[in-house]
Amino acid sequence: MLKNIGIKVYYRFLEKFLLSPLKNEDISNSLKRCFIYYDYEREFSGHKTEISNSDIDHLLEHLDELKLKTTWFTVGKVIEKYPETLFKISEKGHEVGSHTYGHISPKVMSSLNMNTDFENFDGERLKNNLNIEGFHSPNGQWNIKMFDFLKRKNFSYDVFFLPLSKKKIQPMKFGFLGSSQIVRLITIGDDWPLFGARKSRVEVFEYFKGLYQKTKKGDTFGIGFHPWILYSDKNILLGYKDFISYLTDEKDVLLRPAKFFVNNSK
Repeated sequence: MLKNIGIKVYYRFLEKFLLSPLKNEDISNSLKRCFIYYDYEREFSGHKTEISNSDIDHLLEHLDELKLKTTWFTVGKVIEKYPETLFKISEKGHEVGSHTYGHISPKVMSSLNMNTDFENFDGERLKNNLNIEGFHSPNGQWNIKMFDFLKRKNFSYDVFFLPLSKKKIQPMKFGFLGSSQIVRLITIGDDWPLFGARKSRVEVFEYFKGLYQKTKKGDTFGIGFHPWILYSDKNILLGYKDFISYLTDEKDVLLRPAKFFVNNSK
């Protein structure tokens, strides 16, 4: 309990003193700005999963039908073992990002282990000719030293969770004592609370819809999914598809990959 409180205090301190807001250029404030992202982990998630290449194909086909482009934060070990799926994701116009090489949070890594993880991921990125600029830490945990590695490896942004408040949700920049800055995009939630919850298809849809409806016009935010969680329960998969279809029918939202909002921030 005390450890969790300490972690929260640590993040709130860093967020208060090292983050400053950015503006989205040339994007109307009459729209919500949303990026859909996936943490693509397969068996490296640390949970029992039986995701297949066909399952990934099915998700991509659904996105094709909706003409929706998204962001896939993948584990380096997935690139190593299933490169054909990453080629397909990229070829279909989706952005590929990093979810570390070994699916271990930088928050719990030593500097030496973090260096090894970033080097290993970079090796897979270069070997497979993937243009990757975005980073999403496993479990949403991060620390200051992580940003040095992000800049060294030419990442331009990361995604992190920040509790919703009445303030505008917008891209942030992280800078420490004049160091190079990383853009930080905010996620408002993902499918984790549904895992093992035995919700109905309608309840799953209403959960995601509820997340989306907490945002306001002018906000920039992400909503995340784990393919292995989507396939862990038929109702989760169907409720997810209902929500994505609902979202693409909305008139007041701009749906783009995460990097789009980074490139349009200043």
